[in-house]
Amino acid sequence: MALESRAAAYEQIDELKEALSDCRTLMKLFPDRHNGYTRAAKILVRMKEYSRAVNIAKTGLSRIEEPKGRARLETVLESALAAQTNNEPHQEPSECYISKLPHELLALIFEELVETGQMSP
Repeated sequence: MALESRAAAYEQIDELKEALSDCRTLMKLFPDRHNGYTRAAKILVRMKEYSRAVNIAKTGLSRIEEPKGRARLETVLESALAAQTNNEPHQEPSECYISKLPHELLALIFEELVETGQMSP
């Protein structure tokens, strides 16, 4: 397939947006073949767009029935999920400062919010 070959060539020379464009065209023209989904997910992982890579791989799995294509796409999905997990920023639980305020002050704040219509009782 010419589009698949061109997408691979673009990927080799780090023209990832162009490669992704060819992958989108492949997915539109051949929604039941794994090639576009597989390459697009790999490219998105390289671009550090892990959520999009996971979504494309899952979409491909929902449309592809051929066992070899599904197996390749499942492998790409696993690597995208691993990359997503390894690269998610770790967030510390935030502290709730409201609980440290005096009850009288909290009552005044909520009373003001209700009066100004910014909060309903």
